[in-house]
Amino acid sequence: MREALKTNISKYGPKTNAAMTVENVQGKGLQLVVIYAGRKHYLPLSSVPMNADTHANHPNHQKINVSHNGHTDIPMLGLGNGGEVTISSGAITVTHSFHYVDTEGDGISDDLVTINGSVSTGQLLVLRAMNDARTVVCKDTEGTNKMRLNGDFSLDQDDDVITLIFISPRWYELSRSPN
Repeated sequence: MREALKTNISKYGPKTNAAMTVENVQGKGLQLVVIYAGRKHYLPLSSVPMNADTHANHPNHQKINVSHNGHTDIPMLGLGNGGEVTISSGAITVTHSFHYVDTEGDGISDDLVTINGSVSTGQLLVLRAMNDARTVVCKDTEGTNKMRLNGDFSLDQDDDVITLIFISPRWYELSRSPN
């Protein structure tokens, strides 16, 4: 979808004074509609056409509200499961907003110092312990792709969780749950 956005929308110039909406286009399914320079530009969101009644009553139907000042309201946010990431030389590389973290070589304990990946400001990340027989210590450090935490945090039970937000150039703790 990112490539479609680049080719079908960005060629129309900067997106100031643009509006976005989602429409169920007859015979084409759900479409993201960007209204810019007086024209509608369509980007498919689903490959299955639905009539309005089916769409509105579909169990996965969600309304995304965008206010006049650009703020969005999404009733339920799915983060996507990136599966397990393993620490290597104190670092992990994330691909999704949710990951299980394990120690390098299944060692008894390992420090997590750096979080790499293709991230941008505002991205959320939830990390959960992979195995309660091993301890991942999230380290409170300074620097690019490092974590600013309320002190070090040990993921030492398989239901321990830490939630972070990326504000360039580092990750900041939003919450922790030692279970």
